[in-house]
Amino acid sequence: MDTFKLLKLKNYFFHLITGTVTVLFGVGILQAIVLEMLKEYDRNSRVAYICGIIACAAIALCGIYGIFQAFGYERRILKTLEPEKRRAFLKELSDDVEISVRGQAVMTEHYLLVPVSGKFAVRVIEKDEIIGCFQPDSYQEKTATLVQILIYDMHFRAFRVNIRGEGSASMAAELYDRICRSMPWIFHEDYDAFLAQSRKSGYRRKLIKQMKDRKMRWETGYTSDSEAEEEIQAMSEDMKKRLNPESLLKGFLSRKSK
Repeated sequence: MDTFKLLKLKNYFFHLITGTVTVLFGVGILQAIVLEMLKEYDRNSRVAYICGIIACAAIALCGIYGIFQAFGYERRILKTLEPEKRRAFLKELSDDVEISVRGQAVMTEHYLLVPVSGKFAVRVIEKDEIIGCFQPDSYQEKTATLVQILIYDMHFRAFRVNIRGEGSASMAAELYDRICRSMPWIFHEDYDAFLAQSRKSGYRRKLIKQMKDRKMRWETGYTSDSEAEEEIQAMSEDMKKRLNPESLLKGFLSRKSK
């Protein structure tokens, strides 16, 4: 749970410091305006005074909002999950972490905690809701300090996962590889083809069906639709033989003779 605690701590200090600085900035300007009004009030500048006071109040309110953002971190990032799933996710953070990019991302058995959009914004994504995972910049230089992974959910919303810092290329490559290996049925190879098809609702339904079929084949052990059909056909033939009147009569007579 170290990475989650570190993310929580980074969020706390970032919002607390930026919020406090913003409040002090707004209050400082407001103080200067009030002092000027007390010392040398100019009626012609009345509108400017009012606008300045309103602007300072808005700045201070933004700072206060930022300070409040420092608290309730868990509630904010887990609001998209149902209460039962929240408890499951927090439990997996303690007992079932598959890979962790220190201070940035965590993958458990059923969830992904990843940084998105901003430097301090994170998102919890259910692995069952993922349909695609891509690394468009797969040929990034090893010295790169920012590498992006694209994750698409079943609603075709794109989450831009930004892995930052020294060694981000290798860390992103490892995270991408683990995601794809843990969910081999999702789309992860031809990003351009996936993107082109995902723009039309008709193709989206086909993509979802393809992904679900691939997942079913993977979980059942079948490598193709023909293998599944052959197995179903064999089960059907066996059931027909068992329900054949002659077979039923033979079975009845054999049990009776015993």
